[in-house]
Amino acid sequence: MKTMRWAAIIMLMLLLVACGGGEAGALPSPTNVAPTSATEPQAPLPTLAPTPEATPTEPPSPSPTTEEPATTATPENEVAVRDDLPGKIAFVRGTDLWLYRPRTGEARQIQADTTDARWSPDGAQLAFARSDGLYLADGAGANERRVHAAERLNTPVWAPDGSRLAFEIGTLADEPTSREIWVFDFATNAARKVAQGADPAWAPDSKRIAYVNVVSSDGFRRNELRLVSWEGKNDWAVVTDLPPNLPLIGVPGSERERSGLEHAMSEPFWDAEGNFIYVPSFVIYQTLTDFFIWERADATNGGSTFIDELPGASTTLAPDRQVVLIGANSARGDTWFEPRVLGEADGAWDWTETSRGLTALAPAWAPDSAAVAYYRCELEAPEQCSLQVLTPEGEDTLVPDVFNGEAPKYDLPLMLSWARDG
Repeated sequence: MKTMRWAAIIMLMLLLVACGGGEAGALPSPTNVAPTSATEPQAPLPTLAPTPEATPTEPPSPSPTTEEPATTATPENEVAVRDDLPGKIAFVRGTDLWLYRPRTGEARQIQADTTDARWSPDGAQLAFARSDGLYLADGAGANERRVHAAERLNTPVWAPDGSRLAFEIGTLADEPTSREIWVFDFATNAARKVAQGADPAWAPDSKRIAYVNVVSSDGFRRNELRLVSWEGKNDWAVVTDLPPNLPLIGVPGSERERSGLEHAMSEPFWDAEGNFIYVPSFVIYQTLTDFFIWERADATNGGSTFIDELPGASTTLAPDRQVVLIGANSARGDTWFEPRVLGEADGAWDWTETSRGLTALAPAWAPDSAAVAYYRCELEAPEQCSLQVLTPEGEDTLVPDVFNGEAPKYDLPLMLSWARDG
């Protein structure tokens, strides 16, 4: 759901762990445990011991382009043809956007000067950001047009019904309080600011947006999980504090008081029914190792329930909203992701977990939630990267040498988007 700002988030997290406290700010953002209601009686809390690692301009009139983008040669090595994989994948090469169709093996450049793009749910349109605003193109990446002019615009996120786009203005490098959430409405062909914050997440009904903001001014990094309509109305705080059933944190016998814990939520996502919002949190413990946890927030009554520890805070939700991939990293620099099942969902998802000892980045679910694509780079040779696919039957390479002999460009959005072939 999100732009994958993996590298920026990973480096920011490591910096925070190394440095301890700091100014308030929105931070970017286990064993499967069924969520429990915040109103149920709680059993005695266990102790979690620390682990060693752990103002935009008015949009101009659209000026459609009728020419197809020039077809660039396919990657040097032969790409895979996979009859069992649906749809199309947008991937990044340098500063450009490429298209790969698994069933035909087609691989070609479709856009230049953008790496921040997402297919619409039906695959019929492509939304992408450039330095001067928000753009749309057709399902083949052609006929681009700018629909909203703004600087520092990023992370377009489609509403599930395809009727609207949420996006951010502001980046991780900006003051958190200056980051804004906007919505472009196709019915009116106009955009409006709906909230001050980051990490917009659409509810399944395409009418509500969950997001995080920054409210602290006392030196503690704490923020709120908030909810607003797509029109910017009925904005309210769903979660303002740590979950009441949070286990004690610290060395047994010397646990940290809740008042001494900082609480930074990021990258929320919704369950399939739209009743609950899940959110990873960075519980910052300045004298020992920090912790990632996840919480389940009640979208009607507010408040949250602690579910479990997490290895990290980056999230990639499956289209069927049954499982989410959690991104993590170690001190030696390898990154991986692993699944967490939502609620009482059935199914075995261990096939989605990547191995340690490599750099696994920007996972993207297939539109049927039956496969996952991701960038795989060798830890000791970061220029050796491929586009991989995970299925219940195993792992395979789709596009060898996906970055054309270069290492990932961590100063740019690194994304994958997989959609139906609309």
